[in-house]
Amino acid sequence: DPKEGIRKAQKLLITWLTEEARVYPVIKAHIQPSDFIEPLYCKVAELLYEQLEAGALNPAKIISCFTNEEEQREVAALFNTKLEEIESKAEQEKALRDIIVKVKQNSLLHEGEEELPEDMDALKKMISDKKALEALTQLHISLD
Repeated sequence: DPKEGIRKAQKLLITWLTEEARVYPVIKAHIQPSDFIEPLYCKVAELLYEQLEAGALNPAKIISCFTNEEEQREVAALFNTKLEEIESKAEQEKALRDIIVKVKQNSLLHEGEEELPEDMDALKKMISDKKALEALTQLHISLD
């Protein structure tokens, strides 16, 4: 199911941000909370980015922002997803880049489904987004 793959990539990115706060500047440069097309994940990402900006990561506080029990359970699961053990740093860097690319790609596809650009500015933005996505696939991430 393609939707599940999209959700998984978004989940993994949130997990990376939680477990490896040092990747935040790399991720933030390319992915905004609005790139998380799953509404719940988008809200979690907004709260997570705020905490990371403030240097005060607190997943429990994010979970408590949700009043619906089902949402709380799903958000808690985001923070309890374990990243696969990847041996080499090069493989970790590639995995992170692949996830960033996948989330960005899905965000742009989702945006494209919303409406066709009717004016030149929207069309220019779409072209620039596509170029940015191509550049992302060449991105070298260093986890030093």
